[in-house]
Amino acid sequence: MFAIVEPAPLFDTLTKTLPDPEQQKKAAEAKKSLESLDCLVFQVSANPKMTHFDGAAVFTPGSPGFAKLPKIFPAKFIKGAAICPAEMPAFAGLIRPPDLAAAMADAQRDAMNAQFQTLKGMLQAQTGLAYDTDVAPWWGGELDLMLTLPEQGMPELAILFDSLDNKASQETVAKMVKHLKFAQNREFDEKKIGKYTVSVVRPMPQQQQQLPINPSVCALDSFLVIGTGPSVVETIAQADKKLAENRSYKALEGTHNVERMAFSLFVKSELFVKAKAMGTQQPGTPVDNSVQRFADQVESLLVGLGSPDQETVRLSVIFNAKGVK
Repeated sequence: MFAIVEPAPLFDTLTKTLPDPEQQKKAAEAKKSLESLDCLVFQVSANPKMTHFDGAAVFTPGSPGFAKLPKIFPAKFIKGAAICPAEMPAFAGLIRPPDLAAAMADAQRDAMNAQFQTLKGMLQAQTGLAYDTDVAPWWGGELDLMLTLPEQGMPELAILFDSLDNKASQETVAKMVKHLKFAQNREFDEKKIGKYTVSVVRPMPQQQQQLPINPSVCALDSFLVIGTGPSVVETIAQADKKLAENRSYKALEGTHNVERMAFSLFVKSELFVKAKAMGTQQPGTPVDNSVQRFADQVESLLVGLGSPDQETVRLSVIFNAKGVK
């Protein structure tokens, strides 16, 4: 199925159905935001391997929205999938917009800057790190999230920052560990994994058992990894098979320009089943049955968002079928 929609005429038609003149007036003002759009394109396709939903917003060359695209969407590819273990049930990768502030209105820019200053203050208070001197010089702008679901125990989450300078990121780890040791009286255990060293925060003396969240940090060759426990960090450092090599994740290559993708999400259906088992839903309920039917048919969910060229924004949603190789 394929459809092309001109947003302005459609918006005019929908506006006329509004009964309240005040609502019509507000809708007319909102229409101005569509002036940069040339058209919207939607496509749905299916084969035995996958079901694919695709949407694209095509911007008019020379329009204000067209000029903002390079400021919002990077001309980069998400590197985290190349080190994410293939067995991870969930992965999300995001690349920081090249110049988001320049694409925002003054009020939005001021609010964002204020929030960012607050975050930098929190970072320094908790870790002793100054963002501008200890993080910004080596961070390449990519942020990844990875999740593991051990057979026993709580799920573990890892946050990854891509590093342009491995030595500098290692120095950042050392500075943070030193701060936590002296400012918060925390102790660390160090564990060697090949050529890497994982620093694991010890529980406080008054804690009789290990916390569900046991912060662990490691500087890999091209990423700084911070995990809620040592297991997820070790899994990332030791993995042989990577998500980027996974057939299901590579489905994006056939539908998207992965060299210009700002966001990707990969979730295995087993995650929904395990989350259901950990929740409050009773077996046999409609929600329980729906989740199980979904997991029986779908191996994974895949999402990609980016600007594949200089004039469109594209969103792809792919459902990979189960049992297909």
